[in-house]
Amino acid sequence: MVIRPYVMEVPLAAQGLRGEQRVEDLTLRGRDAAAMSAMASGHAVPQFVVDDKDRPQPTRGIHWAIAHSSTMVAGVTSVEPVAIDVERIRPRADYQIAGAMDAEELDILGGDAVNAYFCAWVAKEAVLKLAGVGLPGLSRCRIKKAWSDHAVVSFDGIDYPVTFAFFSGHVAAVTGRPELVQWTFLPEDSDAELTPPRGGAVLF
Repeated sequence: MVIRPYVMEVPLAAQGLRGEQRVEDLTLRGRDAAAMSAMASGHAVPQFVVDDKDRPQPTRGIHWAIAHSSTMVAGVTSVEPVAIDVERIRPRADYQIAGAMDAEELDILGGDAVNAYFCAWVAKEAVLKLAGVGLPGLSRCRIKKAWSDHAVVSFDGIDYPVTFAFFSGHVAAVTGRPELVQWTFLPEDSDAELTPPRGGAVLF
């Protein structure tokens, strides 16, 4: 089972949006990325159903997930539960780094504090999304092992494989083993087009 996440740059014009308009735009772009993942995987495009806590719900037997920063969106579909996260790599204060990982995890991730911080963050966030608990579970999430493109993240005693990829100053992570993940990156000037129409979320 190959997982095909799509990562897309947000156009500069859209990066200037603020408030609810910005959130709506990024959400729709994330769903576009998930729809592209579905089409590349031969899946039915999901109906983007969410529950009352805004958590993605599978439709037509297809699980889906999206993520965004202000400058990049990501989306993925799978026949099994899946989660994704993406962040722009930028300077972080020492207290922020310490809040995301301890010294042992920093060493496991290679010792470069900023890169390690963002790898730990996206990996843990993806696992916490998959577990359905979100950031309140961060203190129960640890990096157990890590390589250049993947890691093993432990949450409440269960180990989850997570695969990384780096794109244009960003890092993304998706739940799944690296040999099963095929990333696609679409820069802002990509001429890729979305065939199905965008759809609003359906509240489950």
